[in-house]
Amino acid sequence: MKRILVAALFLLAGPPAWAGTFNLNATLVVPMFVLEEVQFSGSAVGVTSVGGGIAQVPGGLFPSQISTPISPPQSGLNKLTVMNFGLQGGTLDAGQATSPLGLQGTVNLLAGANPAGGFGLGPIGAGGTTAGLIFGIFPITLSAEPWQLGTFMIPSPFGPSQTLVGFDARTPNGAGLIQFVSPGTFSDFFGVGSGTPFPAGSTLTLQYVAVAEPVVWALLTGALCVIGRRRR
Repeated sequence: MKRILVAALFLLAGPPAWAGTFNLNATLVVPMFVLEEVQFSGSAVGVTSVGGGIAQVPGGLFPSQISTPISPPQSGLNKLTVMNFGLQGGTLDAGQATSPLGLQGTVNLLAGANPAGGFGLGPIGAGGTTAGLIFGIFPITLSAEPWQLGTFMIPSPFGPSQTLVGFDARTPNGAGLIQFVSPGTFSDFFGVGSGTPFPAGSTLTLQYVAVAEPVVWALLTGALCVIGRRRR
């Protein structure tokens, strides 16, 4: 029985206890325009490898639809709605500092209660470019890079520059915080810069909370119960 107790304690303290399954809390901050941003949050069960290697993120961590007003309204646009929004499942490899993980969803811009145009969010976190039209006339283009670690300065034409920092602060058992950054650009359709692309950047923050394996706790509880009975 002492062997079972030792085995259980070893599983709790050593790498084998962390089979990779963790509770995952995620926060995503996405700039919709050069003047504002939208924040999403969600939770699921994620997987990280022992030693802080590859982190797996399940898809669909966020709401399927969210709306927010544009304040102050720009060019007659007063609201944006992100439809069918979600995060694609995949892996984040801290060693390579990049990931194919991207967004799913379409941003619809409203003028009054009527759609004025829209564009896709696919490039954020995955890399690439997408385009759309506002009022059927003004082009809008979103470009972004894959999720990555590191520090990026995002200069703003309307105020102080922002610093985006990607980091991996997980403990050796795989729990802890990771933040990835997707730098990019967003074209101006307000007429301020006549289509000039403004720097922008999104952040994805993942918090893995370790949960001991049920089998380990069962072993430990059983061993302690037997030892207690023997002592009595």
